[in-house]
Amino acid sequence: MTAGAPTPDVVLVPVLDGHIWRVEAWLKADHVLRWWNDKDAAKSLLREPARRERQRLICADGEPVGFVQWEPVDLPEWKAWGLDVPDGSLHLDVMIGVEATCGRGVGSAALALLVEELKAHPLIATTSLSNFPCRRAFQKCGFVETEHFYKPGAGRMVLLMHAA
Repeated sequence: MTAGAPTPDVVLVPVLDGHIWRVEAWLKADHVLRWWNDKDAAKSLLREPARRERQRLICADGEPVGFVQWEPVDLPEWKAWGLDVPDGSLHLDVMIGVEATCGRGVGSAALALLVEELKAHPLIATTSLSNFPCRRAFQKCGFVETEHFYKPGAGRMVLLMHAA
């Protein structure tokens, strides 16, 4: 994939055991570490089989380039951060692991596919206040920034809710 090329064809595929090494390698990349700075916690998510059904590998033009996942929201934890989110909400997350793919629309295309899959639920996302590419990817998929908050260990964050 080269700069200026059209957005690749994006699909989501289940994460299999054979994919874990690739995602773990992405977690070590500088452009990922900037935002996914708790790589040990992220790695443990990959190793829990029960969570595998809530994870997808992002493939662009047939090549694995990233990762998406979703989790049911733990309401007491979120209330402790001063956030009011709807019951039954799912928290979405996205990571583009192949740096050459960043800025090509792959993240927003993957999120659009995930939103379509999960649209029966209230959908939310959080990211660093300074992670403008991620914020924009979610906005392109119908998410609206609702509030800023402080998350211990992560700093200033923004809450985005899907405007279904």
